Amino acid sequence: MQCHLQSGCQKCRQLSDFTTVLAVTCTSSATDPVPESTVRLARAIFPVRVPDRPTRGNRLPIELIFDSFLLPSAVGLRSTWQLGWQGLYRAGDCSLDLRIEPELNSPRAAVIGQITNHVLPDLEMDNLPSV
Repeated sequence: MQCHLQSGCQKCRQLSDFTTVLAVTCTSSATDPVPESTVRLARAIFPVRVPDRPTRGNRLPIELIFDSFLLPSAVGLRSTWQLGWQGLYRAGDCSLDLRIEPELNSPRAAVIGQITNHVLPDLEMDNLPSV
């Protein structure tokens, strides 16, 4: 950078001089004590807001076990878009079996799924809170 400034570039020289003066001004003003009354007034005008940290629950890595789009099409079918999609995901002791099927003559789709626990298969998994 010094070589470039010594080559005579006026635009970069002006920017370098400005930033040098700015750095000196900021450094010198940081050493001046600010009266407590001024600090109180500034805090009243601009209250310090601590952003709410998002609460993070226990997060588990999710593993894709099955994806119907990764299977080859059945013999004789050119496209499987009308058959829908099915996927199986596993995270920890639980798995999510999800199926999406298009509704006939409609732009809508039906979403069907279930959550199961491999370790405790008798555990009730209904009414789980959504995240």
